[in-house]
Amino acid sequence: MKDQSKILSIVFVAFLIFSAPKLVKAFSITEAWDQYNVQVEFIVDNSNPTYDDIVEFVVGNNDAWDAYVENSLGWQGTVAVNYGDEYPNWYYYDEIPLLWLNEIEEFNSYNRAFYFWADAAVWQPLPEGESRYFFGMTFMPASPFAIRDSSGTVVAIGQTNVVPIPTTLLLLLTGLGAIGFGTTKRKR
Repeated sequence: MKDQSKILSIVFVAFLIFSAPKLVKAFSITEAWDQYNVQVEFIVDNSNPTYDDIVEFVVGNNDAWDAYVENSLGWQGTVAVNYGDEYPNWYYYDEIPLLWLNEIEEFNSYNRAFYFWADAAVWQPLPEGESRYFFGMTFMPASPFAIRDSSGTVVAIGQTNVVPIPTTLLLLLTGLGAIGFGTTKRKR
């Protein structure tokens, strides 16, 4: 019985270690994705390393069909579209160009992207040391991202870390708890 408990403990710890999101050395955007209602949550973390006020970011995703902001005062979100055939030609709201995005090679193979920016009227950029949450709708997570600061410089380009919203984790923990409870009942 002791061996069974040890094995269960080792399996559980291994599961937690390998299911945890991988740490990246650069600015990170994590996608918490729920495959059942196709909502994706972008967790933008400006804490390690930090950049001066972040004013916009984009996440490439060919299946992006809605982008919105909740509880991030002064930010807006929409889906940007690449109208270019041979060369990138990014726009949002079908008429406002995103010229800086045309220069980023990682987005050349994408025709849609989630685009979020600090509204100039309210001006609430993402300061150093803070995290904020942004939302979108898609069927396929895992995308490249690009971030610009208040000087207009692209400060980070990378790949999002996809972390599925753990609907099955609750089931796993319930099952492991039941096994553990059953094991302790037998010992008595």
